[in-house]
Amino acid sequence: METLGVVEPDGRVLTEGTRAVKEPMLWLLGYGYWTGYASATLVGVGRTARETAAQIVAALHQDSVAEQGHPLDPAIRK
Repeated sequence: METLGVVEPDGRVLTEGTRAVKEPMLWLLGYGYWTGYASATLVGVGRTARETAAQIVAALHQDSVAEQGHPLDPAIRK
């Protein structure tokens, strides 16, 4: 993590939700007090994992649209 430049002097990684602030293509999942109530259980981590997976899909889709254009854009339709 240190080589990515995301670790703060206190040893933590700043996040917004589960996404790293300094590296937007990095999401952190795990368990413990910092990840939310009951995250050490399968039920507790399930919601966080689903929400994070949806965020990752959205970010990848956004990057794809930015690079290739939106498929409904008449300028790129064949």
